[in-house]
Amino acid sequence: MANLNRFITATLTTLSLFIGTIVYPSKPASADEVYIDNNCRRNQALPQDDRFTIFYSSQIRVNGQDYWFYAGRYQDGAAIFCISRVNFREARTLSARQIQYQFIEKIVKVPNRNATFIVTVAEGNGSPVPLTDYRLNLNNPNRPILTRLRRRLSRM
Repeated sequence: MANLNRFITATLTTLSLFIGTIVYPSKPASADEVYIDNNCRRNQALPQDDRFTIFYSSQIRVNGQDYWFYAGRYQDGAAIFCISRVNFREARTLSARQIQYQFIEKIVKVPNRNATFIVTVAEGNGSPVPLTDYRLNLNNPNRPILTRLRRRLSRM
């Protein structure tokens, strides 16, 4: 009889914990997520269909001026690339068509180069897909230079 009571108690406890996770699911967005619109302006009140979530950011210094370079991801995985003054002042999209609204595998800042990044674009959001590496030079934020480096097939 004691074993049956322990079994029932354990079962009810497990069931109540399971039901609790269904009734009170975790919040899908975290408090530190930053949302931007399609013009790169910060707006935490955007509905999900209108927002990009910043997934990469880096501060760069060019000609004595500080800039923020950042990228936001839309709900389908496509990314938007932005540049602004600090605190999202004068925010705008980068004029680099080959990487705008593409699926981005990764962004890496080039060591010892303040305003140069390697951007890997995936041609699709599945696997395996062709990947293209670009060098993005932001030494002149008004005229970014995008250079195609190499293309390869992703691994599974």
